[in-house]
Amino acid sequence: MPMQKFITLVERVRIREMAGESRMKAVTIWERIAPLLLFWMSELWQRRWQVVIAVLAAAGISIAIAKWLTVWLGILGFFVLISLHFRLLLRQAFQFVRRVQKFRKIADAPINLFVAPELEDTAEWQTLTERLVKLRDELARQFGFPLKRTLTVFVFPTMVELGRLFEQEMSACALPKGDGLLLAWDSQQKPHLDESLRHELAHLFSAHLGSGSPKFKREGLANWVQGTQEDKSVDFYALVAILGGNDYPLLTLLPETKFHDVQHWAYPLAGSFTGYLVQRFGWESYQHFYALANAKNF
Repeated sequence: MPMQKFITLVERVRIREMAGESRMKAVTIWERIAPLLLFWMSELWQRRWQVVIAVLAAAGISIAIAKWLTVWLGILGFFVLISLHFRLLLRQAFQFVRRVQKFRKIADAPINLFVAPELEDTAEWQTLTERLVKLRDELARQFGFPLKRTLTVFVFPTMVELGRLFEQEMSACALPKGDGLLLAWDSQQKPHLDESLRHELAHLFSAHLGSGSPKFKREGLANWVQGTQEDKSVDFYALVAILGGNDYPLLTLLPETKFHDVQHWAYPLAGSFTGYLVQRFGWESYQHFYALANAKNF
């Protein structure tokens, strides 16, 4: 009997340990996927009427299939149609999760820092963590509030890999509402790293102020918060654009497509205009404007 009780006790301890390991694994997975999922949820919410129309259309087609064929084919058709509509999101989420689950966790307080395994021994990651914390705290004081979630940063080896994930060229990317940053390390090893980090962090803070639409608004604020590019002010680059004949009327830069087409000049022009608004009306008034302005009323 004593031996049986001992064996039972050992089994219970092992079960508890396994349950604890499962919980820890679930927490670890959530830490890695939460920033992207929360970002996409906010994006879908902004496009909620498009989502509703897509779901209703898929449901209508599925009901027709179920009526003329079988219920199971109707249900299958619904999920196939929804998957086709959200294929970009699903593919991006799958690729992201598959990649970052292999990342090494370098820091978990006061931020989460995940690094690609091939980069683990290539840099002083504690230094990067300290810089991120310092800049995050600076912007929290500037905006007047902290981020709602723990800042989570993923460091990818190259711009090519990061660009492939989002299907566009980029050296860094913010995940607004998810309070996450994605960095391509081959483009971040430069003396002006803080400028890039300030820009991306500004996107995270501004997302808690109001809508990021139009792009002119959100990139204008991010460029103004960034302050300088290679130690030259955003106004300098705006002046270069104007003197070089690229003085686009600001209203023409409000459409996303136009802004994207001339983004080399649109970024400094938007940043300089944002600086003018802040200087003219004050930071608090600009924050109020940012919270209310959108693509329709900007």
